[in-house]
Amino acid sequence: MQHPKAKKSFSKRKAMVEPVFAYLRDVQELNRFRRKGLEKVKLEFGLHLLAYNLSRAVKANIYAILWYNWLLWVLFEKCHPFIEKMDSWERVPMKCHSTPSKAPHWV
Repeated sequence: MQHPKAKKSFSKRKAMVEPVFAYLRDVQELNRFRRKGLEKVKLEFGLHLLAYNLSRAVKANIYAILWYNWLLWVLFEKCHPFIEKMDSWERVPMKCHSTPSKAPHWV
């Protein structure tokens, strides 16, 4: 790897791929396959990758939920003085539109 572009692309690959195998080795304890035969090994490895991807999806979803909760909290804090000025939501009169005298044309 004498070329600088090759070194740069390999360093990107190392940063993207190696953490996945480290996770499989450390968390899922995938040090060796428990099945024999290429098809069974492919199936076992696929199941490990499926579990890894599900864990990433759940983690991303939890972060999204926490982010939305934080955003709602911030918005509530900014609107809080306005909400305190209102006496009650129940006492606000509802403005209803008058009902049409005849049925709409699409009925």
